[in-house]
Amino acid sequence: MALTRLQRIVFGFGHVFNDLCASIWFTYLITYMMNVLKFSMGNAGNLMIIGQLADGLGTTFVGLESDRTSPGGFRGYGRRKTWHVVGSFCVLISFPFIFNPIPCAPHADEWARLIYYGPLIALFQFGWAAVQNSHLSLIPQLAETDTERTRLNSIRFAFTVASNIVVYLSAFLLLKFNEIETGKPDDDSGQLSPADAESFRYLVFIVCSLGSLCTLLFHLVLKEVPNSTVEVNDNRAGINDAEEVDDGVEDRPLAAATSSASTAVCTKMRALDWLKEPQFYAIGTLYMLTRLIINVAQVYLPLLVTESFGLHKAWIAIVPLVVYFVSMLTSVLIETCHALGRNRKVANLLGLALIGGFSASAYLVQPDTVTPWQLAFPALSLGIGSSIIMIMSMSLTADLIGPDRDSSAFVYGCMSLVDKLANGVTVWIVQHTQPHMRPGGDICMKFFREIEGFGIGGFAAVAFLLTLCLLPVRIGQRRKLAAKNDGANGYGSVGRRPDA
Repeated sequence: MALTRLQRIVFGFGHVFNDLCASIWFTYLITYMMNVLKFSMGNAGNLMIIGQLADGLGTTFVGLESDRTSPGGFRGYGRRKTWHVVGSFCVLISFPFIFNPIPCAPHADEWARLIYYGPLIALFQFGWAAVQNSHLSLIPQLAETDTERTRLNSIRFAFTVASNIVVYLSAFLLLKFNEIETGKPDDDSGQLSPADAESFRYLVFIVCSLGSLCTLLFHLVLKEVPNSTVEVNDNRAGINDAEEVDDGVEDRPLAAATSSASTAVCTKMRALDWLKEPQFYAIGTLYMLTRLIINVAQVYLPLLVTESFGLHKAWIAIVPLVVYFVSMLTSVLIETCHALGRNRKVANLLGLALIGGFSASAYLVQPDTVTPWQLAFPALSLGIGSSIIMIMSMSLTADLIGPDRDSSAFVYGCMSLVDKLANGVTVWIVQHTQPHMRPGGDICMKFFREIEGFGIGGFAAVAFLLTLCLLPVRIGQRRKLAAKNDGANGYGSVGRRPDA
């Protein structure tokens, strides 16, 4: 069935709670643990990797169990939405405690605080993974065409950007209000300190309240569509990637593609079948690199602003706010521009080129003479580029899955597992590379510029090369199914017609 505009918008509500929490998690966890709770740089990295490991393992577990759950879920509520409820509850009961000092023992030894925050972070990340996986798995069930999938991904990302804007705007206002209330002059409050703990307490309260409301609306309005019982064949793969067919041809429903060849062998993709598909690894790697670019840039952007460039702490909210405001405008443009939606790989190359511009400019800006206005180009490049590559990577993943909706949670689960592990290990390595840096020192100022310059730029370069390799490939083409179909038609086991 075709989705109404209201249904598309409400679908976006389903991930707002996750987006709000993720914005705080990736942007402020490291700097909050180091500057407000006074964790060492190494232990701040340990807490991050605990969360990423729990997220990755939780995503894989939920992906497998969600696909195994009966289509009706709990009492006919739907299997994806059932797991969505479980995840949302876990997030609600754990996240508020992560960004608050330990009750009755705020000055406990660091090892004791590590034990306290570790399980809370693990529970939060499990819940976050359950919500993310179930929400993504709804896309192949709700969308009937390539354009519809791109539209849902664009709306989903638009809500992600809007959530980030809410977080950064709230953080800016709370930090400024706390500064006025405490009566500290600007030159004494340029960096985060334990005095800012109350600002983060109110920020978490805002996030949990707004996120819970959006989750409630999602469950009240949107109905989960049961999976189709029709098994599909490989010949629909050519329809999935519209850029490989004809940009002037209107998208066809997935169901129509399945009946395009009456002599084809019908097969259903299972977990082991996915592990034998080369495209599964190619798209998974591209998705991992995309998440690395966005998340690592987000984690170290506040430290780049305050430690490398020495700007006032209010700019840790202003710069990300600009980035995500531009991202929101870009996602709206992608939703309305069908050419960008269909030419996914070309659009991805454009986005990665903009990310390269961000990396180069972030490294070349000189800390001694930097002004806030000199950060405009890096912020604009990162905002536009990250919006494009995120939407395109999600759309390519949906194209890879196609009508194989029964195993979609497994695919998203595996990709998220690799994504979370890669992000966690990367941040952990960065945190332990220079564990004894003196804030404001020359090494510190150079270190975070190199992370955003060479680190993010390196990820973008690899993703750019991989996307070039995927240009002639039809996303969704199943190697195993192609061989079966050609064999059934009498063309032998090599999977090609003699005249192909």
